[in-house]
Amino acid sequence: MSAESSREIAGADAIVESSAAKVVVVMPARQAAATLKQTVAEIPLEHVAEIILVDDSSTDETVELARTLPLEVIRGARLVHASGISQAISASACDAVFAAFAAARTAGAIVTYDPNLRLKLWPLARARAVIVATVAACTWCLPSEEDAQLLFGGATADDVIDALHAAGAPGVVLKRGAQGCIVSHAGRRERLPAHRVASVDATGAGDCFDGAFATRLLAGDDPIAAASYANAAAALATTGYGAVAPLPRPAAVERLLAA
Repeated sequence: MSAESSREIAGADAIVESSAAKVVVVMPARQAAATLKQTVAEIPLEHVAEIILVDDSSTDETVELARTLPLEVIRGARLVHASGISQAISASACDAVFAAFAAARTAGAIVTYDPNLRLKLWPLARARAVIVATVAACTWCLPSEEDAQLLFGGATADDVIDALHAAGAPGVVLKRGAQGCIVSHAGRRERLPAHRVASVDATGAGDCFDGAFATRLLAGDDPIAAASYANAAAALATTGYGAVAPLPRPAAVERLLAA
Protein backbone atom coordinates (compact mmCIF):
# COMPACT_ATOMS: atom_id res chain seq x y z
CA MET A 1 0.00 0.00 0.00
CA SER A 2 1.29 3.45 -0.80
CA ALA A 3 1.88 6.03 1.92
CA GLU A 4 -1.13 8.03 0.80
CA SER A 5 -3.95 5.69 -0.13
CA SER A 6 -7.19 4.09 0.94
CA ARG A 7 -8.79 0.81 -0.03
CA GLU A 8 -11.30 -1.77 1.13
CA ILE A 9 -10.03 -4.83 2.94
CA ALA A 10 -11.52 -8.09 1.66
CA GLY A 11 -13.94 -9.59 4.15
CA ALA A 12 -14.32 -6.40 6.20
CA ASP A 13 -16.72 -3.49 5.80
CA ALA A 14 -14.04 -0.96 6.52
CA ILE A 15 -11.67 1.43 4.81
CA VAL A 16 -7.98 1.51 5.55
CA GLU A 17 -6.57 5.00 5.25
CA SER A 18 -2.92 5.92 5.45
CA SER A 19 -0.88 9.07 5.30
CA ALA A 20 2.67 9.89 6.36
CA ALA A 21 4.13 6.85 8.12
CA LYS A 22 3.83 7.57 11.82
CA VAL A 23 1.46 5.24 13.67
CA VAL A 24 0.03 1.81 12.92
CA VAL A 25 -3.10 0.55 14.71
CA VAL A 26 -3.97 -3.17 14.62
CA MET A 27 -7.56 -4.16 15.36
CA PRO A 28 -10.04 -6.92 14.50
CA ALA A 29 -12.21 -6.24 11.47
CA ARG A 30 -15.37 -7.36 13.22
CA GLN A 31 -14.95 -4.55 15.74
CA ALA A 32 -13.98 -1.84 13.29
CA ALA A 33 -17.33 -0.09 13.04
CA ALA A 34 -17.61 0.46 16.78
CA THR A 35 -13.94 0.71 17.65
CA LEU A 36 -12.20 2.53 14.81
CA LYS A 37 -13.27 6.05 15.73
CA GLN A 38 -12.73 5.35 19.41
CA THR A 39 -9.21 4.06 18.91
CA VAL A 40 -7.90 6.82 16.66
CA ALA A 41 -9.94 9.73 17.98
CA GLU A 42 -6.96 11.09 19.90
CA ILE A 43 -4.46 10.40 17.07
CA PRO A 44 -4.38 13.11 14.38
CA LEU A 45 -4.79 11.59 10.92
CA GLU A 46 -1.43 12.92 9.81
CA HIS A 47 0.21 10.64 12.37
CA VAL A 48 -1.56 7.48 11.14
CA ALA A 49 0.41 5.28 8.77
CA GLU A 50 -2.13 2.48 8.45
CA ILE A 51 -5.00 0.82 10.27
CA ILE A 52 -4.72 -2.95 9.90
CA LEU A 53 -8.03 -4.79 10.09
CA VAL A 54 -7.49 -8.50 10.59
CA ASP A 55 -10.13 -11.07 9.72
CA ASP A 56 -10.35 -14.83 10.26
CA SER A 57 -12.73 -15.99 7.55
CA SER A 58 -10.77 -19.09 6.52
CA THR A 59 -7.94 -21.41 7.44
CA ASP A 60 -6.02 -20.26 4.37
CA GLU A 61 -6.01 -16.73 5.73
CA THR A 62 -4.04 -17.88 8.75
CA VAL A 63 -1.31 -19.11 6.42
CA GLU A 64 -1.38 -15.97 4.27
CA LEU A 65 -1.49 -13.42 7.06
CA ALA A 66 2.25 -13.28 7.67
CA ARG A 67 2.79 -12.74 3.94
CA THR A 68 0.24 -9.95 3.63
CA LEU A 69 1.11 -7.81 6.66
CA PRO A 70 2.46 -4.45 5.42
CA LEU A 71 5.75 -4.88 7.24
CA GLU A 72 7.46 -2.00 5.47
CA VAL A 73 4.72 0.35 6.64
CA ILE A 74 5.02 -1.00 10.18
CA ARG A 75 8.80 -0.60 10.13
CA GLY A 76 8.34 3.01 9.06
CA ALA A 77 5.98 3.82 11.92
CA ARG A 78 7.02 5.77 14.99
CA LEU A 79 4.49 3.96 17.17
CA VAL A 80 2.47 0.74 16.91
CA HIS A 81 -0.44 -0.04 19.25
CA ALA A 82 -2.56 -3.15 19.70
CA SER A 83 -5.04 -4.60 22.17
CA GLY A 84 -5.33 -8.10 23.58
CA ILE A 85 -8.79 -8.26 22.04
CA SER A 86 -7.14 -8.46 18.62
CA GLN A 87 -5.17 -11.48 19.82
CA ALA A 88 -8.21 -13.16 21.34
CA ILE A 89 -10.40 -13.36 18.26
CA SER A 90 -8.33 -15.89 16.30
CA ALA A 91 -4.92 -17.51 15.94
CA SER A 92 -4.24 -15.51 12.79
CA ALA A 93 -5.07 -12.22 14.48
CA CYS A 94 -2.80 -13.16 17.38
CA ASP A 95 0.00 -13.94 14.93
CA ALA A 96 -0.57 -10.58 13.24
CA VAL A 97 -0.01 -8.70 16.49
CA PHE A 98 3.20 -10.59 17.27
CA ALA A 99 4.49 -10.02 13.74
CA ALA A 100 3.62 -6.32 13.82
CA PHE A 101 5.27 -5.84 17.22
CA ALA A 102 8.41 -7.70 16.18
CA ALA A 103 8.76 -5.59 13.04
CA ALA A 104 8.15 -2.38 14.96
CA ARG A 105 10.60 -3.14 17.75
CA THR A 106 13.31 -4.16 15.29
CA ALA A 107 12.86 -0.82 13.52
CA GLY A 108 13.04 1.12 16.79
CA ALA A 109 9.39 2.15 17.05
CA ILE A 110 7.50 2.63 20.30
CA VAL A 111 5.16 -0.31 20.91
CA THR A 112 2.18 0.24 23.21
CA TYR A 113 0.00 -2.65 24.37
CA ASP A 114 -3.23 -2.89 26.35
CA PRO A 115 -3.97 -6.49 27.43
CA ASN A 116 -7.69 -5.61 27.51
CA LEU A 117 -8.63 -9.00 28.93
CA ARG A 118 -11.98 -10.35 27.71
CA LEU A 119 -12.65 -13.80 29.15
CA LYS A 120 -15.70 -14.23 26.91
CA LEU A 121 -13.28 -14.40 23.99
CA TRP A 122 -10.70 -16.84 25.37
CA PRO A 123 -9.94 -18.86 28.52
CA LEU A 124 -7.74 -17.32 31.19
CA ALA A 125 -4.91 -19.84 30.78
CA ARG A 126 -4.49 -19.10 27.06
CA ALA A 127 -4.97 -15.38 27.59
CA ARG A 128 -2.29 -15.34 30.27
CA ALA A 129 0.22 -17.24 28.14
CA VAL A 130 -0.26 -14.99 25.11
CA ILE A 131 -0.40 -11.73 27.05
CA VAL A 132 2.71 -12.53 29.11
CA ALA A 133 4.60 -13.19 25.88
CA THR A 134 3.31 -9.95 24.37
CA VAL A 135 4.23 -7.87 27.40
CA ALA A 136 7.85 -8.82 26.75
CA ALA A 137 7.51 -7.49 23.19
CA CYS A 138 6.17 -4.04 24.01
CA THR A 139 7.74 -0.76 25.07
CA TRP A 140 4.78 0.35 27.18
CA CYS A 141 2.19 -1.93 28.77
CA LEU A 142 -1.08 -0.13 29.58
CA PRO A 143 -3.30 -2.54 31.54
CA SER A 144 -6.19 -1.86 33.85
CA GLU A 145 -5.43 -2.84 37.43
CA GLU A 146 -8.25 -5.40 37.37
CA ASP A 147 -6.91 -7.12 34.24
CA ALA A 148 -3.32 -7.07 35.49
CA GLN A 149 -4.25 -8.63 38.83
CA LEU A 150 -6.11 -11.46 37.10
CA LEU A 151 -3.18 -12.09 34.78
CA PHE A 152 -0.21 -11.54 37.06
CA GLY A 153 -1.51 -11.69 40.63
CA GLY A 154 -0.17 -9.40 43.31
CA ALA A 155 -1.69 -8.09 46.53
CA THR A 156 -0.96 -4.43 45.76
CA ALA A 157 -0.68 -2.19 42.72
CA ASP A 158 3.10 -2.09 43.20
CA ASP A 159 3.21 -5.90 43.20
CA VAL A 160 1.34 -5.92 39.88
CA ILE A 161 3.69 -3.37 38.34
CA ASP A 162 6.73 -5.31 39.58
CA ALA A 163 5.31 -8.45 37.91
CA LEU A 164 4.80 -6.60 34.62
CA HIS A 165 8.39 -5.35 34.68
CA ALA A 166 9.59 -8.86 35.51
CA ALA A 167 7.64 -10.12 32.48
CA GLY A 168 9.68 -7.79 30.29
CA ALA A 169 7.77 -4.51 30.00
CA PRO A 170 10.22 -1.58 30.19
CA GLY A 171 7.41 0.89 30.86
CA VAL A 172 4.09 0.37 32.63
CA VAL A 173 1.08 2.59 33.13
CA LEU A 174 -1.38 0.89 35.47
CA LYS A 175 -4.87 2.33 34.89
CA ARG A 176 -6.82 2.37 38.15
CA GLY A 177 -10.11 4.01 37.24
CA ALA A 178 -11.33 6.21 40.07
CA GLN A 179 -7.88 6.00 41.67
CA GLY A 180 -6.08 7.49 38.68
CA CYS A 181 -2.99 5.72 37.35
CA ILE A 182 0.58 4.78 38.20
CA VAL A 183 3.45 5.35 35.77
CA SER A 184 6.55 3.20 36.19
CA HIS A 185 9.60 3.56 33.97
CA ALA A 186 13.39 3.67 34.25
CA GLY A 187 13.36 3.28 38.02
CA ARG A 188 10.79 6.05 38.59
CA ARG A 189 7.25 5.37 39.82
CA GLU A 190 4.70 8.18 39.87
CA ARG A 191 1.12 8.07 41.15
CA LEU A 192 -1.29 10.39 39.34
CA PRO A 193 -4.62 11.02 41.11
CA ALA A 194 -7.95 10.77 39.35
CA HIS A 195 -9.87 13.87 38.28
CA ARG A 196 -13.22 14.66 39.84
CA VAL A 197 -15.81 14.46 37.06
CA ALA A 198 -19.47 13.49 36.82
CA SER A 199 -18.89 9.94 35.58
CA VAL A 200 -21.83 8.03 34.14
CA ASP A 201 -20.30 5.34 31.88
CA ALA A 202 -16.73 4.01 31.76
CA THR A 203 -17.14 2.33 28.36
CA GLY A 204 -14.12 3.12 26.20
CA ALA A 205 -12.25 5.08 28.86
CA GLY A 206 -9.30 2.70 28.78
CA ASP A 207 -9.03 2.94 25.00
CA CYS A 208 -9.24 6.71 25.23
CA PHE A 209 -6.37 6.62 27.72
CA ASP A 210 -4.29 4.48 25.36
CA GLY A 211 -4.81 6.76 22.37
CA ALA A 212 -4.15 9.92 24.34
CA PHE A 213 -0.99 8.49 25.92
CA ALA A 214 0.38 7.40 22.54
CA THR A 215 -0.41 10.75 20.96
CA ARG A 216 1.33 12.72 23.68
CA LEU A 217 4.42 10.48 23.50
CA LEU A 218 4.57 11.21 19.77
CA ALA A 219 4.16 14.90 20.49
CA GLY A 220 7.32 14.77 22.61
CA ASP A 221 5.88 14.61 26.13
CA ASP A 222 7.79 12.68 28.74
CA PRO A 223 5.93 9.58 30.04
CA ILE A 224 4.62 11.33 33.18
CA ALA A 225 3.22 14.26 31.20
CA ALA A 226 1.75 11.90 28.60
CA ALA A 227 0.05 9.82 31.30
CA SER A 228 -1.23 12.95 33.02
CA TYR A 229 -2.90 14.07 29.79
CA ALA A 230 -4.29 10.58 29.16
CA ASN A 231 -5.58 10.39 32.74
CA ALA A 232 -7.59 13.58 32.20
CA ALA A 233 -8.83 12.50 28.76
CA ALA A 234 -10.03 9.16 30.12
CA ALA A 235 -11.83 10.87 33.00
CA LEU A 236 -13.74 13.10 30.57
CA ALA A 237 -14.61 10.05 28.45
CA THR A 238 -16.69 8.72 31.36
CA THR A 239 -18.98 11.78 31.46
CA GLY A 240 -21.22 10.54 28.64
CA TYR A 241 -22.68 7.29 27.40
CA GLY A 242 -21.02 5.02 24.87
CA ALA A 243 -17.48 4.58 23.63
CA VAL A 244 -17.32 7.30 20.98
CA ALA A 245 -19.61 10.25 21.66
CA PRO A 246 -18.00 11.30 24.99
CA LEU A 247 -14.43 11.30 23.69
CA PRO A 248 -13.00 14.72 24.58
CA ARG A 249 -11.26 17.14 22.28
CA PRO A 250 -7.80 18.40 23.29
CA ALA A 251 -9.12 21.78 24.45
CA ALA A 252 -11.41 20.08 26.97
CA VAL A 253 -8.53 18.00 28.28
CA GLU A 254 -6.35 21.06 28.68
CA ARG A 255 -9.10 22.85 30.61
CA LEU A 256 -9.40 19.95 33.03
CA LEU A 257 -5.64 19.79 33.52
CA ALA A 258 -5.57 23.51 34.23
CA ALA A 259 -8.47 23.43 36.70
